[in-house]
Amino acid sequence: MDKIAIFLTAAETPEWIRLLPLGEVRLTDGRSPFTVTLESLEAIIRAWRERGNDLVIDYEHQTLTGDKAPAAGWIKQLEAREDGLWGRVEWTLTASEHIRQKEYRYFSPVLALDKERRPTELLQAALTNFPAISKLTPLAAKDGQIVVGVALAADIEAQAAQKARSRRYGIGIKEGGHVTKPSEWADVVDSDWGDPVNYRYPCHTPENARAAWSYWNQPKNQQQYSDEEREKIGARIARLARGQGIEISEKEENKGMLKKLIEKLDLKSEATEEEVLALVDQKLGQVVDLAPICEILGLPVRATLAEMQGAILALKQGTDRTAQVEAELAALKTKIRDREAQEAVAAAMSEGKITPAQKEWALKYAQESPEGFAAYVKTALKVVPVGETFKVADDKSGPAPAESEVCRQLGISAEAFRAEKVRMGQAG
Repeated sequence: MDKIAIFLTAAETPEWIRLLPLGEVRLTDGRSPFTVTLESLEAIIRAWRERGNDLVIDYEHQTLTGDKAPAAGWIKQLEAREDGLWGRVEWTLTASEHIRQKEYRYFSPVLALDKERRPTELLQAALTNFPAISKLTPLAAKDGQIVVGVALAADIEAQAAQKARSRRYGIGIKEGGHVTKPSEWADVVDSDWGDPVNYRYPCHTPENARAAWSYWNQPKNQQQYSDEEREKIGARIARLARGQGIEISEKEENKGMLKKLIEKLDLKSEATEEEVLALVDQKLGQVVDLAPICEILGLPVRATLAEMQGAILALKQGTDRTAQVEAELAALKTKIRDREAQEAVAAAMSEGKITPAQKEWALKYAQESPEGFAAYVKTALKVVPVGETFKVADDKSGPAPAESEVCRQLGISAEAFRAEKVRMGQAG
């Protein structure tokens, strides 16, 4: 694989790439090698022509994982040459820039293999920073080389299946976990694993279930998992173990709870149950004496927590009712004050102490200061002759006392007032 390369100038991205070499292709991640023959190349090209579509190059194999998958380029043409399979690539501007900036450094085709592990079809390809094989020369290396990594369709599908299991069981994908089932337990169904996402802790036989319970309860084996994941996996293994006829004592099943207490109490991970209980007793001794509270609530000194909660709720309801009554009383007082203010203003207007134009001001004054308004009305002069009749005096007589006060308030002469009275009398 180290020889799969073509040379580039520093400013170029490759147009023709050798996708596969002839001969045996070894993988360094534990999978068996596969073999590329001339017949393989012909089969790949034939399948591509039958499909009649350009082959997509995406980012990180997102087309197969179901994520958003923008194209980085398209394989427009395939050729079988004496040194392997070549493809002509039409890159997008974005992908070209990624390659030049060394943001994506490897190129990984996805292959389908037959039973003899010979490639039969090129499904797609991807730019990736996590190639399936190690020791690859980057796409944009200093010396301008480009190297093709290999990813198999089955591997991509297995990763997608693991993601689906993670969503289903609520357990994260862990480093060092198994994407597919180990060969010795290939027939164990997902429901018989303590951790079916990473295929750990098989519990399909009594021996395996007993071993799974033992390994799971070693603190180092739980370090990768969150508290929620630990609870799920512990419960799964305990249930599966019981299904295999293994008795899990309550003490053993509560080890997870003991571990949580150790963490909460900030003790060392190896703390014993006795140490945990001793610290709990110490903290309980620091609890405030509730006897005075019980006395205030009218409860026995040894009242239960439920009884205290009930008494407090009842007291709270009484407090809430008091607040409601106070609010209703305040509203009633406001209503009475408004009515009294309206009555006071109406009386003042009937006495001629307030003009209609002054009504709004008078109401506000009477509401805010009933005593002040009453004092004002008491000392104010009558400005409107309410309920009085005016006698028309002859030219020689002067105005009546009430008329003189009106003239004074309006700022007009007695003669003008008498003339207006005469005119209004004639008009009537």
